[in-house]
Amino acid sequence: MFKTIDSKLNHLDKAYIILNSQYTIDPNDHDRYFKSIEKLAELGQINAIQDFYKLKKDIYQNCIIDAIVKSNPIFGSMDFEESYALFLASPNKALAQKVVELANYELCKVFFNDKLQVAIVGERALEAFHMLATYGYSVANQEISNFRQITNEELNRLQESDFTKDQRLLLQYIIAKNGLRKNHASLPKLAVRKYISNLLKISQLPIMDSENA
Repeated sequence: MFKTIDSKLNHLDKAYIILNSQYTIDPNDHDRYFKSIEKLAELGQINAIQDFYKLKKDIYQNCIIDAIVKSNPIFGSMDFEESYALFLASPNKALAQKVVELANYELCKVFFNDKLQVAIVGERALEAFHMLATYGYSVANQEISNFRQITNEELNRLQESDFTKDQRLLLQYIIAKNGLRKNHASLPKLAVRKYISNLLKISQLPIMDSENA
């Protein structure tokens, strides 16, 4: 089974957050990021698997990662992140629909009992929906505004002091990624600086010892 980012981070999830923060700040460093994310994907980290398929060249293959994806259970056992990884590995209309269905299902499942998870699912879904939209699947466009509103509302309600150290790390990452998803021209410069500053702090954490952050 895939490993997945949630409010209980393991060391692979933390490594992904640090690496992706580095890449968000400096997207020109593509080759180094791809090599790092490929190694993480081989260990089964779900978001690294997604990034591997998003960034790899068409003819490039990795039999280890392909085997992880192919070993995934049938539709009825998948979660949202798994369905998104499968879509990126093999884009098709059925999987695009499944990504949207499972994102809505997981959002409903956590909506009344875990506001941090609502924000996480919402932001992750927005990332996926925007990608689906680039493939021309209108089903994703229909959901983007709804998920954006819910995600923004929950992020505005959350206070970092209410969470554990790991959860605060994840919250800072989600807030920055969600904030930078918007058009920079329409954002106050101070807001952009804050998002970048938070990602910069995360990006400087030691990969293998991120528990001490």
